[in-house]
Amino acid sequence: MGRAPSAAQSVGGTATLVRGLYWSSLAVVGLASVLRVVSPSTVVLGYAVLAIWAWKGRVETIQALAVSWFLTMLHPSLAPATEACQIGHILVLIAAIASSTLRSLMLRRRAARVGTLSLMLVLVVHAALVSSDPEISVFKTILWGAVLLAILTTWASLTPTERTLAERSVFGLLLVIALASLPLLPLTIGRELNARDFQGLFSHPQAFGVAMALLAVWSLLRFLGARTPPWWLLASFALATVLLLLSGSRGAAIVIGAAPAVATGVLVAVYRGRSRQLIPGLVTRRAWALCLGLALGLFFLTHFQEWIVYFASKGGDELGHPREMFNMSRGLLLERMWANIRTDPWVGLGFGLPSDPLSMEVLRDPWFSLPISAPAEKGMAWLAIVEEVGVPVAGLFYWWLFLQVRRSMRGGVAPLGVVLSVLLASSYESIFFSPGGMGLLALLLFGWGVTAAPIAGKHSSTV
Repeated sequence: MGRAPSAAQSVGGTATLVRGLYWSSLAVVGLASVLRVVSPSTVVLGYAVLAIWAWKGRVETIQALAVSWFLTMLHPSLAPATEACQIGHILVLIAAIASSTLRSLMLRRRAARVGTLSLMLVLVVHAALVSSDPEISVFKTILWGAVLLAILTTWASLTPTERTLAERSVFGLLLVIALASLPLLPLTIGRELNARDFQGLFSHPQAFGVAMALLAVWSLLRFLGARTPPWWLLASFALATVLLLLSGSRGAAIVIGAAPAVATGVLVAVYRGRSRQLIPGLVTRRAWALCLGLALGLFFLTHFQEWIVYFASKGGDELGHPREMFNMSRGLLLERMWANIRTDPWVGLGFGLPSDPLSMEVLRDPWFSLPISAPAEKGMAWLAIVEEVGVPVAGLFYWWLFLQVRRSMRGGVAPLGVVLSVLLASSYESIFFSPGGMGLLALLLFGWGVTAAPIAGKHSSTV
């Protein structure tokens, strides 16, 4: 029998694997991006490259989804949004779902997926039997549930080395987006949508603000979650925060303020004696330096009252009453949802349908006439689910969501904070149920957080 490989050989083999995957990933991302930008006729080819890449492995599945999200959200002046983008994005989602499903069949702990599968089954049955537009509701339910399950099972099945690679790929992409957006700051294209708010490489300032908020929270809590964190995490946090403020996204500003504070407070309150183990960087000199920097930032910010009013009022000269400001931004949408809930609180109007179903515009594929896009604008995802599926089914969903948040707590402050950021962002942008757009990033980060390995335990595969 041959001799077992030594520790040095194993480490060397892992390093070679990491380097190989790094360079091959860059090549694939570069090729897909060029094909997306160079011509409308090559858009589908760019997404096809990502679909093939998703079949290669588990890390590649996460990477393909992240890059597909980015290419779909690109600034229209850099890469025009066409019907081919939606078709190509759906192609990548299907490839990722199929790749994850085939690989997950080899997992031993299949019972861990029962909760998510059961929720999907209930939603599909509801969509088929109750919805006022069963075709659209079933399509949206299956797409959202399958993408969510694929993401959860893929993250949960990664080895520690693979998980680190996938995490660096996703959050590294967000950092690259932030850096690549900087040259657009002095240009008109950077504020093309409304001539006021910075949208970076994205098609909308709100989407850019949400992405920067998630990057900022991850950077900050990664800094607090390590005993000797690298200083570049603070630079990443500062950069993302500045770009977020320039985007004019008030909800995203609330996310970076509330999510880290709530995550830290919950872990300290629940685990008490173990809080230092879950947040080891909280009592280090670097954390005190961070606090000093934040205090100085807030001090200087108070000297820019005109800018604060400008930001909070969306370009106005004065601040109105908070209730008036809320009604102007989300009030009408919430009023419509409440009206539908009062009309039918137990059954709902159907998963994924707008408050006024007649206003929905459906995009279908040119071959089979299947729906591939049917956007529904909602003011708050957590109220929208009650409107769409009724109180009883929404209660099941909330219980499932509570279990996922509780699992993220075991991974420490960063996983919990990122999960809370996703949930808070969905409270004003309603992105959690939209894998065709910003929701894909939300689901990727949600999956990363809820499948995090326990700090003092083995790697978890519970989904």
